[in-house]
Amino acid sequence: MRRWFMAILFSLVPIAQAAAQAEWTNPDGSITGAFVLETMQSESPSVAAPVSSLNPVPVAVQNTNSFSLPSGSAGSPSATVYSFQGVPNMVPLATASDTVTAPANPQPTITVAAYAAGQDIGGLIAFAGAARVSAGSGLIQSVAMSWLNANPASLDIVFFSANPSNSTVTDHAALTIAAADLPKIIGIVHVTDCSALGATAPNLCQATQLTLPFVLPSGQTIYAALVLRAAVTPSTTSDLAATITVLQN
Repeated sequence: MRRWFMAILFSLVPIAQAAAQAEWTNPDGSITGAFVLETMQSESPSVAAPVSSLNPVPVAVQNTNSFSLPSGSAGSPSATVYSFQGVPNMVPLATASDTVTAPANPQPTITVAAYAAGQDIGGLIAFAGAARVSAGSGLIQSVAMSWLNANPASLDIVFFSANPSNSTVTDHAALTIAAADLPKIIGIVHVTDCSALGATAPNLCQATQLTLPFVLPSGQTIYAALVLRAAVTPSTTSDLAATITVLQN
C-alpha cells in the first residue's frame, strides 16, 4: 500500500514550464531574428526544450534542474550566465530579409519601321541582378514599358530563367521558341494597361500586382523577349525601355 501511495504522489508532482523570447538586434536597432525558448523543470541534468510553433529552434538547457531568465535593465549585463547548445540535425534560421529591387533598366535598340503584331521588338533583353545571389530566387512583382512615341502598343513579355539560346529572339522578326527552351520559361506577363503622360507622349504601359515566382539555375540574370500584340511604328531606335521590380529571396 505504501509503495502504491508513493507512486501516485510522484505522478502528481507538476512539471514547471517557462517561456521567454530572445532576439538578435543590429546596431541600428532592427531585429534580424527571434526565437522563443521553452524549458522544463525536471530532475534530469540536461533538458531539451520541446519543439513547437513557439519554439522552432531546438535547444537544450545544460546542468540545471530548474531554469528562469534573469531580470535586469536594458544595457546592463546579467550576473547569471546560462549555457545553451544546439542538438544534432538542427536547421539554422535564415536572418536575411526579402528585398524589393529594380534590376538594370535595359533599353534595347529597336528598328524605326512598322512592326506587326506577333513580332519581337528589341531582341533578347537581360535584367542583370534580378536575383540577390547566384542561382537565387524571388518574385517578379511588376513590369513597366515606356514609349517615347504617341502610339504605344500592348505587348507580352516572356521571362526566361536562362538564356534561350536555342530559340529565335530577333528584333523585328517573329518570335520562335524552341522546345529545348520551354523549361526555361518563367512565365508570360501581359502588359496592356497604357496611359499617356503628356498630351500624346510619352506613354507608359504597365502590369502590376504580379506574383510570378522564379528560381535561377545559375547566375543572377533574368532574360526576356517582348512580343507585340498590336502594330506599332517607333519614332527612334531608343523609343522603348523596360523596367521590372523583383522581390528577392
